[in-house]
Amino acid sequence: MGNHYVPQKYLRGFTDPSCPEALWQFDKKTLLYSEHPASIARIAQQRSFYDSETEQSLHELVERPGNGVLDKLRSGDLSLKDEERRHLSVYIATMLKRVPHHRAKAEVTASDVLRKVTSEFREQIRAYEHAGRLSAETAGKRLAETDAVEAKYALEMPDNVREQIRSPWPTQAMIDLVYGMSWRFVFADGDQYFLVTDNPAFFFECYGLGGENSELTFPVSCSLAIFGSWTPVVNGNRIGRGTQFVKEANRRLISAAFRFIYPRGKVDWIRKVAMKDQPHLSRIIW
Repeated sequence: MGNHYVPQKYLRGFTDPSCPEALWQFDKKTLLYSEHPASIARIAQQRSFYDSETEQSLHELVERPGNGVLDKLRSGDLSLKDEERRHLSVYIATMLKRVPHHRAKAEVTASDVLRKVTSEFREQIRAYEHAGRLSAETAGKRLAETDAVEAKYALEMPDNVREQIRSPWPTQAMIDLVYGMSWRFVFADGDQYFLVTDNPAFFFECYGLGGENSELTFPVSCSLAIFGSWTPVVNGNRIGRGTQFVKEANRRLISAAFRFIYPRGKVDWIRKVAMKDQPHLSRIIW
């Protein structure tokens, strides 16, 4: 068994009461469902994803404080005290960092930075050679050294960069931004329900978390989700009939899933949304 990057306790909030320890698993890569509901113990996990010390720290510092808040919200009590809101902010911010989606994106970013830095260094070497500040021989040596460094780190990133990418810990700034947003609680209506994926906390990456257009979507359970934004709450933060919000939340979650989607039932519309390379996602004007 591997390390869960989405906690089992969290996943249990999205199961069908008739099957409380399993969810269906839809694979965005193959566009296929699992043959049977998958055990929560075996999904959203990967062997050696964390070391044992990190996993224990996540449990003690993030999951244990956050679980009590999740239980409270799932019971229908939305009256969060300041400390509870802080615990949940840490939980959500950590969820943004601890998942495969973040690691993959960070690796791409690190590779792009490496290419940019080495490209700029080559241009500087050539400029120095053209200006007579470096001989052709020295410039050639420096260019060869740059090529070697780029080739080395393209295959294997420096240890400190890899450790930073693998770290599940959010910055204090991330936590403060999640905490500072206006939170609206949206309930699923009728037969609709919120999904969970291998990347459960969604935000528009083009806006980040701190811009005026930033939005955060975090399902608490199949019947409740938090929508965060910087638009002040005017008429209360509880939205009881959120049909359009449920659909939008699920489109967001499917689009941002790294690979796996975990619905409580086997439904065709998930495949239709997942097949779109660039599904239409809308900002919500509150």
